[in-house]
Amino acid sequence: DLLDLVVKFPIVPKRALAGLPATPVGSGPYRLVKAEGDLIVMKAFAEYWGGQPPVDEVYWRAEPNAAQRVEALLSGEADLIADVTPGGVHKIETSGQATVFTSDSSVCAIFMCNLRSGVCTDRRVRQGLNYALDVPQLIETVMRGAARPLNGPLTSSHLGHDPSTPPYPYDPEKARALLVEAGCADGLQLVLDVPTSLPNEAPHLARRMAEQYAKVGIVTEVKEFTDRPGYANMVRAKQIDDACCFD
Repeated sequence: DLLDLVVKFPIVPKRALAGLPATPVGSGPYRLVKAEGDLIVMKAFAEYWGGQPPVDEVYWRAEPNAAQRVEALLSGEADLIADVTPGGVHKIETSGQATVFTSDSSVCAIFMCNLRSGVCTDRRVRQGLNYALDVPQLIETVMRGAARPLNGPLTSSHLGHDPSTPPYPYDPEKARALLVEAGCADGLQLVLDVPTSLPNEAPHLARRMAEQYAKVGIVTEVKEFTDRPGYANMVRAKQIDDACCFD
């Protein structure tokens, strides 16, 4: 979260702080007219510095279900939707009823290891876990190709990203050798904690990772957590199993 704030940092006038969030301020082309329940109504701001906005009013509706957002778009109920899953993108593109626009994102799915206790305290195990994964295949299987392999904890959108650092290659033989060196010649038991949302793909990703880990003798248990705020608190308190997924 702190790294994301280095990339984009919102600024609010001090005099407006007391009115937030009921009376938001900004420099955009629309002003807030109403915010009730899952509906936000905005009206064009005539004095907008960037010129006249293209439409007079915009209605935003919160729809947490990704599939329902796609259905709303294809049925004409919505003119625009955001945060579309790879499967949703495929459905929209094959329908021919709407256009998909994509952009790079600073959002990434990473697995953080428990360095206080458990199998991941050994650096050789952590390295083996990386070499055992065919990340390009995971991206194709889980994300339909709509992602890039990370070469570290930062994306190319983050300040401090080093593009010269190569990502871990897929090398199952090296993974096995590292695990043997770490004293896990008879196999390894690994527990992965994942949320069921943010990232929504985490459970699917973890299950596909478990399949790849099995090829080098790692038996993986995936624990799913439906309470996302509670999961975030658990991670921040470092009360995780061997590794946890976070975005």
